[in-house]
Amino acid sequence: MLFIFFIFGLCLGSFAMVLIERLPNSQDIIFTRSRCPKCHKKLNFYKLIPLISYLALKRECKSCKFQIPVIYPISELLIGILAILAYFIQPNLILAVILVIIFTIFYALSVIDFRLKAVPNSLLMSGYFLAIIYAFTSQIDNALNSLIIIGFMVILKSTLMLLRKNAIEPMGDADSIFIGSMVAILGLKWGFIALFIGAIIQLIIHLIKKSSQIAFIPALFASFIIVLISKFNNINLGLI
Repeated sequence: MLFIFFIFGLCLGSFAMVLIERLPNSQDIIFTRSRCPKCHKKLNFYKLIPLISYLALKRECKSCKFQIPVIYPISELLIGILAILAYFIQPNLILAVILVIIFTIFYALSVIDFRLKAVPNSLLMSGYFLAIIYAFTSQIDNALNSLIIIGFMVILKSTLMLLRKNAIEPMGDADSIFIGSMVAILGLKWGFIALFIGAIIQLIIHLIKKSSQIAFIPALFASFIIVLISKFNNINLGLI
């Protein structure tokens, strides 16, 4: 079963790249066949096997010799590893499958946000909807806490904008919904810890890059995984 979850994760990692490349451009993600990003030649099914095709093709398109970006196998392997994590931390197989799908969506949101500083609402709300389902079937209080935290974030953001008397948003609505998704899965206490760690990661990135526009979702996703592993292993992060 562990191997099956790993293969499932590899396939979802491949699909994550479809989401990343197509959703921001409003392209079809279901019926349109995969193509080479450069020559646009349709890829046969044996060229789409996660990890194996990348190695077998020697990292290039055989038609135009375009070098396949390394993010493709990295994404596949990462979601494969996270699928193994989901299998270990969630004994209910159905919930474990939902968790892997959530991982995939969160990862796609992180990459898109990193690239564009914005995320597709359809993907964001899909992740939140699955997080709420996960909460209802595991710990229903987390679903209510998720709604409360999103409301709190929206009020806090509006208040800060009013006090600063400018139109610069201290936090986007997408960030608030992503945080709400984390709370739905982790619970209120661990969700706040993830938010705190994410803010630290974001601050470090800000100090290094010295840029006022830095995507927050990638930092939140990293902190979400850290806290999820810590919660499962009962690791005290020094914050509780």
